[in-house]
Amino acid sequence: EVNEKFVQLMEDYVNALEKASSADQVATAMNSFADGMEVLGPKIKELAKKYPELTNTENLPEELRASQKRVEEVGKKMAGAFMKIMPYMRDPAVQDAQKRVSTVMANMA
Repeated sequence: EVNEKFVQLMEDYVNALEKASSADQVATAMNSFADGMEVLGPKIKELAKKYPELTNTENLPEELRASQKRVEEVGKKMAGAFMKIMPYMRDPAVQDAQKRVSTVMANMA
């Protein structure tokens, strides 16, 4: 369930970035992702501690393989979506949103 929510959050993030055509839209997409990760991040971290074997994608249980495949597909799209951020990186709202995303992701480690 947590993995499915994470995949959906990533897909929503990539889709929002792909559609973004302004600094405000990029910042909104980034902040929405950070909002979701503030909720999911602690759950993901807790599950990683409880089930360390899940970090090895070669040994995933069958029920996680489909969502892992989606994660990999979205990850490939993510690189292109990040290119949409670059023209707006000087905007203060985008910079603040980037800091939020970085902080939330760092707290998962």
